[in-house]
Amino acid sequence: MAKNRPFKLLLLSFMLFFSLGMPLRTGQAAANSSNLPLTNQQVQSQAKGAIAIDANSGQILYGENQDQRLPIASVSKLVTIGVVLQKIKQHQLNWDTKVPISQAIATLSQNPLYTNVPLVAGQTYTVRQLYNASLVTSANAAAIALGQSIAGPHGDFGQIMRQTVSKWGIKNAQLYNACGLTNQELGSLGSSQLSGATENKLSAKETALIAQKVYQLNPQIVQTTALQQINWNGIPEATTNHLLGNHAGFQVDGLKTGTSDTAGENLVATATKGNHRVITVVIGAATGQRNLQTAKILNGLNQLQVVNLQRKNLPYQKLQVINGKQSSVPLGFQRPPYYWLRKSDQLTTRLVPNDGLTQFSMPLAPIHKNQPFGQLQIQAPHLQFLQRQSSSIPVVFTNSDNIAWGRMFLGGFELIVIIAGLGYLVYWLKNRYAPRH
Repeated sequence: MAKNRPFKLLLLSFMLFFSLGMPLRTGQAAANSSNLPLTNQQVQSQAKGAIAIDANSGQILYGENQDQRLPIASVSKLVTIGVVLQKIKQHQLNWDTKVPISQAIATLSQNPLYTNVPLVAGQTYTVRQLYNASLVTSANAAAIALGQSIAGPHGDFGQIMRQTVSKWGIKNAQLYNACGLTNQELGSLGSSQLSGATENKLSAKETALIAQKVYQLNPQIVQTTALQQINWNGIPEATTNHLLGNHAGFQVDGLKTGTSDTAGENLVATATKGNHRVITVVIGAATGQRNLQTAKILNGLNQLQVVNLQRKNLPYQKLQVINGKQSSVPLGFQRPPYYWLRKSDQLTTRLVPNDGLTQFSMPLAPIHKNQPFGQLQIQAPHLQFLQRQSSSIPVVFTNSDNIAWGRMFLGGFELIVIIAGLGYLVYWLKNRYAPRH
């Protein structure tokens, strides 16, 4: 064994040399940039992290360094707004709820180094007012006030933020405060258990998922984020999002900016083209570059085709019903799906009925409109989603069909007559040809 030891050491050294010399690749990172409809060669993004998704389906259209967590600054307010919207939905808050302002929050709101609207200690502001200020002018103190209205003056709103995004699929999130300032910048509002440099961090992919969830909670949010300014105590306060309007054929109507020394410039944008809405995320752009980098992504999306699936794309559009008043019932979608694809890509589909739905390859009445029939499984190159690895679309019955009781009784009577006739025939044949003695 001693003779083989030098050889083993040489082999291990050889393997270590090559393992260190080759770039480290994970399955996720290796597939992200190249196995998507839009590549960074087409976009030429210069941000530290970026992504584009379809706001409806969560299909990932473009991504570059989308999994690395980076400082997000005021983009954090999207999580705060998400928590607020959930509390409103659960009737624990409402838009007219009065939020009191402490001296510490009022002091923060007067700090000229940070974006704010002036808040007065001892006064109250409605949730709606603080919501608008947080989204449009990126008011840090307004977001902190919203967080305290939920967690309490001495509560840990950061923990509530982490619990919220955990339910959305983001585990171990680095979220500590409602506005995105560093712990030191918060002053007396910061946590004594955190270092001064502690700040909120998320990846571009995580940020896109949060933006999608917030939009789904309240699609009317874009009516607020599309505002060029809000009126605060009679004074117009301008939006921090200067990309609003038409860019590269897309109409941008939101969503949230974020800027700090460590984060650089961040922008979560949402925009529509026709009936389709996208969400883009740019994290860590250079000063004055976040709008340009977002516009590059939007322009790149024009190179893709949107493929809409209709009933005609199903392998069969209707099914025979054994016992229904109608001879057949049509199939379709509650909401016709669509996909962003490279112009060279093709979709393939496979329709899989739900277990136990059919008898003799036919459905049985009663059938209800929008009752699930099965799943249309979709496959295409470069097809990835935020929260699922494959696409499966529900297929439903688009009409109702009741049991045809009269036809069933008639059919049953006919069956009895046939059975009786066959029985008599067997009896007759048996007696006709029985041997006689």
